[in-house]
Amino acid sequence: MTLKQKVYLYSLVVPTALAGVILAISTLVIDKVVYRQHESLAQNELEQVAQAIEIEQQTLVNAGVSRLPHYQAAAQNKILEMLEGNEVSFTGLVFIYTTSGHPFFSREPGAYPELPSFPEADTKVSFKIDYQGERHLAVAHPIPEWGWLLVEIIPDRQVYQVRNGYLKLTSLLTITILGCGLFLTLLFYGRLNRRVTRILGTLTEIAQGDLSSRVPELGAEEEIQQLQDGINQMVANLDQAHNRLEEQVTLRTRELSTTNEQLRNEIESRVQAQEALKGREKMFRQAFSASEDGILLLDRQGKFFDCNDAAARILKYPEKAQLLEQGVAWNLSPTLQPGGNSSRDRFLEESNHAFSNGFNRFEWSYLTFEGNAIPIEVTMVKTLVRDEECLYVTWKDLSRQKEAERALTLAQEMVQDILDSMPSVLIGIDVNLRIRHWNNEAAALTGRSAEKVLGSSVPEVFPLLEDATPWIQSAVEQSRLEQRRHTFKKEGRRQYVDITVYPLHQDEVSNGAVIRVDDVSDRVRIEEMMVQSEKMLSVGGLAAGMAHEINNPLAGILQNAQVLQSRLMTDLSKNRRVAEECGLSIERLALYLKKRELPAMVDAILDSGQRASRIVENMLGFSRKSTSPGQAENLANLIDRTLELANNDYDLKTHYDFRQIEVERDYETVPPVPCEGSQIQQVLLNLLKNAAQALFGDQGPSHPLIRLALRETGERMVRIEVQDNGPGMDEVTRKRIFEPFFTTKEVGLGTGLGLSVSYFIVTENHGGRMSVESSPNQGTCFRIELPLNDEVTPSKETM
Repeated sequence: MTLKQKVYLYSLVVPTALAGVILAISTLVIDKVVYRQHESLAQNELEQVAQAIEIEQQTLVNAGVSRLPHYQAAAQNKILEMLEGNEVSFTGLVFIYTTSGHPFFSREPGAYPELPSFPEADTKVSFKIDYQGERHLAVAHPIPEWGWLLVEIIPDRQVYQVRNGYLKLTSLLTITILGCGLFLTLLFYGRLNRRVTRILGTLTEIAQGDLSSRVPELGAEEEIQQLQDGINQMVANLDQAHNRLEEQVTLRTRELSTTNEQLRNEIESRVQAQEALKGREKMFRQAFSASEDGILLLDRQGKFFDCNDAAARILKYPEKAQLLEQGVAWNLSPTLQPGGNSSRDRFLEESNHAFSNGFNRFEWSYLTFEGNAIPIEVTMVKTLVRDEECLYVTWKDLSRQKEAERALTLAQEMVQDILDSMPSVLIGIDVNLRIRHWNNEAAALTGRSAEKVLGSSVPEVFPLLEDATPWIQSAVEQSRLEQRRHTFKKEGRRQYVDITVYPLHQDEVSNGAVIRVDDVSDRVRIEEMMVQSEKMLSVGGLAAGMAHEINNPLAGILQNAQVLQSRLMTDLSKNRRVAEECGLSIERLALYLKKRELPAMVDAILDSGQRASRIVENMLGFSRKSTSPGQAENLANLIDRTLELANNDYDLKTHYDFRQIEVERDYETVPPVPCEGSQIQQVLLNLLKNAAQALFGDQGPSHPLIRLALRETGERMVRIEVQDNGPGMDEVTRKRIFEPFFTTKEVGLGTGLGLSVSYFIVTENHGGRMSVESSPNQGTCFRIELPLNDEVTPSKETM
């Protein structure tokens, strides 16, 4: 199709399409505008009615009769008469409905239009409805005060009638404008086409080689003149360029002859270089094949294109061709490297680093032919192969090295675990007393981890060894075993540690030492307690012997006192006869004795003797070996006997004046309890001593009181309570009160074993329970619960 045909075609099609688009847009716009005009007009008309209704309603409100049905109906009838009288000019038809949808007014006879839905009480809406077979535009206006819904409908044909008038005018104007434009386009193209045809003729002559052709004068238009001048200038330039090109061709021909000669010489040099390269390549191949390390060549895409037999042997491939078939390095590797990185991503990163820097070395995990992962040290060096950059890669199997490192690490961890599991403090030092090893016990004792103390001086981080530093230094320098005991105070208590220095040697030269520190405080106290226990056993035996020795003369004193009382203060026949033989009257003798208060003195001798007898009996019972497990004890008697022992205890009388403590007894009748009486007495005596010490302490009460209770519980157990009104104890002390060696007394006044031994006697030896209840300034109550057994044999005292 020629340009002329295209111009004529486009001149017809484009205006026609443009006219269609304009008419379509005009139709849509005019439709919308017309509908909006009619909708607005209907709303204005209904608004006039609504205003009239509002005026009537306000009149009723002002008159105070707005709620009277009669006046309300009159106002509504007035509005309906106004509508029927056409006092308001309406564009369409007006209907009135109730808000419930019931129609009751129409200016035109006939059926009412059916509304699709009713708006809310205060909403003005417009919508489309069908009425008498024709489509209408409907506008609704609610009147909430009266419960009315005003509806005006306008037929679409009435709306279209206005729209069609607008469209006719718009179409005529559009067609006129496009026709004028088409005429001007064709007129302008006719003149332009003749000038373009003459320019094309001149260009055809130039293309055929006639550089002397020029474009003739075509007209006075500025653009045509510029095009004419440009073509003529171009032709002149082409003529000059043609002449210069011929000169350059001649010059270039001579230069090519010289270049060809130089190229022949260079080819001969390259042939000689290739021969030398073949020799070096042969040597390289020999080294390549004989290397024990794996050697591979890697291109920029990460693919191995050559390798030696050692590389296949390291990964246990039968032939190196099978290894090269894997293609890329990550196909020979696990999906993830040990560090968790993707094998593909990391290998590309490492190879790019080698290409950028010329060298790279790293560890890599490869898979053998059987699928086992082995560690390999990879070295990459950038090189040229056939004028292309590649990487010269060497593999070094690290399996044996890793196994040796793993074995060494396991051995070190085992040694460290052994050191950490030791209950002693173990510190490894060098010849300058700098710390090289530090076990968990040392960290727990000092509160400093190994990472913080390694390399530090021992006295700086372990103040306990500061005084021992001189002889530790001497033992290290002289490489001799040294052990000493060191004492110090901690929280007011004396503590004991054994410090042992074990020298270390390397090639008969001192290499530091290991310092072992053992806390032997408990052991020292146990040893002291054993010595004290032996002393107490000796004293107990001596007391038992003394009690036996005292018991014999005491029995004689009591017996003679009773005989004296019988012979002096009783009216026996023999007494009277002997008195008469001596010339005395028994009555006058009795009167004399009474006036000299001899009967009271004899009674005092008997009372003191009986008291001494009970004390001796209690001492003998307390020091006597335990009764058999099958005997039962009367706990009330046992508690009373223990009180008598406490009243006569030397320490309690001398230091705490136990007799000044008020003792309350609250005993219920309970069955005999199977127990070892001496052990229960030991427990009760220990509790009474502790109570006395608390009551006479710095914070003791002004009126000391001990309350003893005995009762049977519902669990077939008998409970003994020892309660005082002393200062009590805090929560921390209460939780630790039964721990061995725990004491709140000053150094030298207590060993911390009394309550722990008592707890052991009650719980282990008797299967009972022992507990304590206390709080600061609220006193302390110890409870002992012993189980009842119906199959026991009562002791003699119980019976």
